[in-house]
Formats: sequence, structure tokens, C-alpha cells
Amino acid sequence: MCTENIPAPDPNDYGYGKRNDGTYKGPGFLGPLKRPDGDVSTELSVGVNLDGKEVEIPALVPGLSKEEIDHLLNDGEPTDAIVSKAVEHARKRMKEGRSPFFGREDETPAGKLYGGKK
Repeated sequence: MCTENIPAPDPNDYGYGKRNDGTYKGPGFLGPLKRPDGDVSTELSVGVNLDGKEVEIPALVPGLSKEEIDHLLNDGEPTDAIVSKAVEHARKRMKEGRSPFFGREDETPAGKLYGGKK
């Protein structure tokens, strides 16, 4: 019988790896999206300057067109329009005291709903 203490899994680990700052990536606001190479993207972080501070925010946010999403999933650089939508989304969430990234607080009691609280 094994008597070692096995640490409980981290509830913030969705299994998508970690961001540059060491926090866990989540399922994103649009859910896991299959890329042409077969991999999955959920956030596609982009570094931006918000109020004089460099921060990472997700580029895959509600409000993007299908063409913009496909552009990102095909390894396209975020366009000015995509970055603008991502910044607007991040600012709104941060103003509410929330992370710019999808997290546990965005899940509903009925389960994970991609797109945040309704």
C-alpha cells in the first residue's frame, strides 16, 4: 500500500499548458478550436500595452469574425482590428476586476459554457 501524499490536481489546470507568466491556459471564450495542423488553440495570447503596462491578453475573444478566427488559427499575425477587439474585451473584464482570460468564474453551475457568463 502506498502511503505517499499525492498532491491533488490543480483546479485551474484545464490541460492546455501554461502562459508565459506561469498561469494555466483555459478553454478560452470560444472553446478549443482545431487548427489546420491538428493542434488546438484556446486563447492565442498577445502582448499589449495597457495603461503603460505590458500585459498578455487573449486574441481569441467574442466579437471576432469567422475570417479573423481562421486567420489566427492559420498562424496569421493578429491584425490591428483583432488586437483592438481583444483590447476592448480585456479592458471591460479588467474594469470589472476580472482576468482578461476565461477562468473558473466564467463557468456556469450547469457546466462549462464557452463564451463566459450569460
